[in-house]
Amino acid sequence: MRTYEPYAKLGICSERMVSLSFAYVRLPFRNAYNIRDLGGYSCGPGKATKWGAFLRADDLGWLERDEIDFLKSYGITTVIDLRGASEIESLPDPFKAEEGVDYHSIPFMTKAITDITRVLDETPASFLENFYIELLKHGQEAVKEIFETIAKSQGSVLFHCTAGKDRTGVIAMLLLGLAGVAEPDIVANYEITYTYFKRNPIIQKVDPSLNVLYSKSEFIEKAISYINDSFGNVPQYLESAGVSHETMRVIVDKLTQSV
Repeated sequence: MRTYEPYAKLGICSERMVSLSFAYVRLPFRNAYNIRDLGGYSCGPGKATKWGAFLRADDLGWLERDEIDFLKSYGITTVIDLRGASEIESLPDPFKAEEGVDYHSIPFMTKAITDITRVLDETPASFLENFYIELLKHGQEAVKEIFETIAKSQGSVLFHCTAGKDRTGVIAMLLLGLAGVAEPDIVANYEITYTYFKRNPIIQKVDPSLNVLYSKSEFIEKAISYINDSFGNVPQYLESAGVSHETMRVIVDKLTQSV
């Protein structure tokens, strides 16, 4: 296997990634721009989210062989594709046929909503706020399947949509909220998305005035407020979606560690 370039510069072979005591916040790939580790967040006294346990990501369809191998070396054994059928057909996920990785297509969408990051007309500022709440309200069946899949997984989990911002952002919010990560950290994890997302050459061709491109704090804060006001907290929201307490416990164990 060809050593992945960022590690080659350090004299580190990517096959050793799993045993290393550090990990990337954002993986510096050439062909994906928003693959990030959920590790390093405080989730209570003496606890933090684990590095290398969960990755959130944008499209993987442009990854080259060494980048795919690097993700496997990073520990990824489960990939959850949140995109719809037309998105998958347009740019297939390379892990669907990858040996040693369990690929799951679990569209996290509501009726009549396609990939909103591709909307090129004028969009009201409130669109994303309402879209996230729409996902939380009407996407509970998918949420249940996603969390049950995570609980059954062995090794590290990568979940992604097209931009790694909206559907991926809501799942990241739920995971971090379940782990007990503070709301300012959850919001910050969402906000940084646009910084990386805008590096994608495809996005650079889109009108920068479109609100759907951004990851403003108020977009995800409204979703958090919806959960808090309607259910009390993330675990109670997940319970309403049919996620069992045992499934939640397993995921918390996967995501957190003592420090």
